[in-house]
Amino acid sequence: RYPKNTTSILGSAAFFFCLFNPNCVFQIGTILSFLSVFCIYAVSPLLHKEEVTRSLPGKLAESALQNASVSLCISVATLPVMTLLNGFIPLLAPVCSLLVLPVMPAVLVLGLMAAVLGGSFPGKLVGIPARLLIGWIRFSADFGNMGPKIPLGGALLRTGTAAVLALLTLSAVIYGIRRLSLHRKLF
Repeated sequence: RYPKNTTSILGSAAFFFCLFNPNCVFQIGTILSFLSVFCIYAVSPLLHKEEVTRSLPGKLAESALQNASVSLCISVATLPVMTLLNGFIPLLAPVCSLLVLPVMPAVLVLGLMAAVLGGSFPGKLVGIPARLLIGWIRFSADFGNMGPKIPLGGALLRTGTAAVLALLTLSAVIYGIRRLSLHRKLF
């Protein structure tokens, strides 16, 4: 009966992760997972606003816009971690994220079913499509890393970073002005 609060759920998950394994804050996978879930939480509700969806021609365009926006947000938020890990910025990463996002719910459900069913025959049957989808995710990640890259320390990287920071700052200012204008009765 209680309203869902994604921030509290994410914070509780982080607390339990750190409680059982304090070193998880240094693991790249944990950091990327929390950043990605936070981006999904932050971007998806904004795209379901009536002003945004009213101008779209159909559900397919709405879904494509939502997936692309979430993928871009995840790529931007995880960019510093990926850059430190790889030593370069993969330019195909946002495109590859679009290939991976639609299969993630199926991988999660199949993985949980395979874990519950264990090594039994039904568990092995459920594991087959799960392995295929995980193979697809690995292929997409490898494809993203094979594409063009911007090495750390280059002039293009500094220009791109400045452009992203300027875009994020401008977006925050516009969003803040819009929120203030919605509550102008208070002023």
